[in-house]
Amino acid sequence: MKLIMLLSSLYFSLPLFASCCICQTDNEIESEIPFYELGCQMWLTGKFCSFEKMVDFDEDLNDVLPKDCDDKKVKIGYVGHWSSSWRSERFIESRIMPLIEERKMSVEIDNTACSATSDTTKLQEFILSLNIPFEQYLMFKGNQVTSTGLWRRATPWKENFYSIADSRSQDPQFPKCSEFEDRTCSAEFQKNESAKCSDDDSGDIRSLQCCFTEYEFERSEQRPGPRRPGRRERVTVETTGYAWVDEARCLPAEDYEGYGLTDNIVRGFRD
Repeated sequence: MKLIMLLSSLYFSLPLFASCCICQTDNEIESEIPFYELGCQMWLTGKFCSFEKMVDFDEDLNDVLPKDCDDKKVKIGYVGHWSSSWRSERFIESRIMPLIEERKMSVEIDNTACSATSDTTKLQEFILSLNIPFEQYLMFKGNQVTSTGLWRRATPWKENFYSIADSRSQDPQFPKCSEFEDRTCSAEFQKNESAKCSDDDSGDIRSLQCCFTEYEFERSEQRPGPRRPGRRERVTVETTGYAWVDEARCLPAEDYEGYGLTDNIVRGFRD
């Protein structure tokens, strides 16, 4: 029994619970606020912070965060609309730096809205210019282009093309290209948008565009024919549609109208 109590006390004293968590909701479109609040509830789930609260974007974070959060790591989520990395810079300057300078907090920001890191390199340079003390840090994660934020779970696309600016690094951080390349994007709201990624082999920064193209993807398919009928297997499918690819692979969509309705299985159903 004593062992169980000891392990329990150690578990609840782990750094996992040493963070304070705030989720901000946009307030510009009143009819959408309930959806933002739902998104914040989703964001806060599983954070296991010592302090958790959902707040309106205009609330003063300095007033919201209790004194117990001083000298700790603060995680700040945001659900709503955004516009650019320029707005992210202004937010950091006016709302976040007082927490870092006056209350000695380290801050991790997870902005789930559109285009919060539209120019990640410039945002990285801005954060480095703030000269945040070595023992503290500021990390800002956002989407480079239009996104669906937390609603990605309800869509078939790979649309949250994120990037990170961090005071602990000299360079911005981009996702591996394999995470997005040849993955479906949204023709409705991401068409012709571009985002940066890091080449898996060389580490070079590349740009991928959401455009109409020929690409391959994997899916589960039911095996036809007499051999193992009905068994589901992974197959590679060749199709056309909107996906994240190098600009050189973009095709004029009007020339391929209707072509992508029939997928061609190019690899799979091996004995």
